[in-house]
Amino acid sequence: MRRLMFCTALLLTACNVAPPGFYNVPAREVSFKGSDFKIWVNVPHAHAVRTNPERSPSRYAMYGKFTHVIEDAASPCTVAWLRGDVVAVNVGLKCPGLDAPPTPEEIARAERANWDCDPPDPYTGEISCREY
Repeated sequence: MRRLMFCTALLLTACNVAPPGFYNVPAREVSFKGSDFKIWVNVPHAHAVRTNPERSPSRYAMYGKFTHVIEDAASPCTVAWLRGDVVAVNVGLKCPGLDAPPTPEEIARAERANWDCDPPDPYTGEISCREY
């Protein structure tokens, strides 16, 4: 029982900690259309977490709320891309005079472009790759 209480307390405090890359950035607490958010903006990136419970929010509705509160917090920047779920998102910002940062998919594609991999071995499942 004591272990369960410790794990629950640990999970609840994790919502109040800045994500990597945002440790020295102050958080803004914002409410919009019944949802409460904590937002960290470090141009050209932002991170937002919904801090209140909601019953089965739709991804489409939450992405709209995330976009609104982040564009309000990071004005004059706009949201270039948004990746996450209905609780937390990572955002790339398009700011005047700056290009939007690459999406996580673009970064992964660029990293994979430097590797030549053989198909998986049918017996062991191992994949051998060589950097070129």
